[in-house]
Amino acid sequence: MCAPLDQAPPTLADAIGRAHCWSEDALTLPGRSVLSSVWWLSTHLTATDRVVHPVAIEALADGRAIVAAQRRRAGEIVRLLWTLDHSISGDARLRGPVSVVVRRLAALVREHAEAEDRLVAALEATLPDAMLALLHRRYTDTVRRAPTRPHPVTAGRPRLAAAAFRIGGVVDHVRDVVDGRGAPHRLAG
Repeated sequence: MCAPLDQAPPTLADAIGRAHCWSEDALTLPGRSVLSSVWWLSTHLTATDRVVHPVAIEALADGRAIVAAQRRRAGEIVRLLWTLDHSISGDARLRGPVSVVVRRLAALVREHAEAEDRLVAALEATLPDAMLALLHRRYTDTVRRAPTRPHPVTAGRPRLAAAAFRIGGVVDHVRDVVDGRGAPHRLAG
């Protein structure tokens, strides 16, 4: 059972864990909209890459290798999210069953979540509490402004993603309103 949306998670690990849980639930539980996984994962992956990864690279002895692996996995997830989003929204260029994409995405998200949980645990063992609290606040703030849809062009390209962050976030939030897509109000806090 995922943490409730009406209660702010007290730590970075809890905020990230909640994003993983809700996105996995959207992909695996009957009756859930798989489209909500697009929102959960798009905002989470962007926020993690902007906030957590730069700190992990500097703070952990093997941080650069860990982050590189996470970015490769996130790039694959983003490409599948794009396919899922466009398949469900009726893009005629895409053919094939959505269930295949959902199954592959669910497996990748599980792998990603396990690796990211280890990354956050390593940061918790390394960083002082004040720094962890700052990371949590920055992650929370970034999730609120992050793009809500996948952008495969920026996946795995941190500099390009940073440049496109503000524009992508604003455009995606406007598209969500126009498309009538609801999004959880309190993903991170």
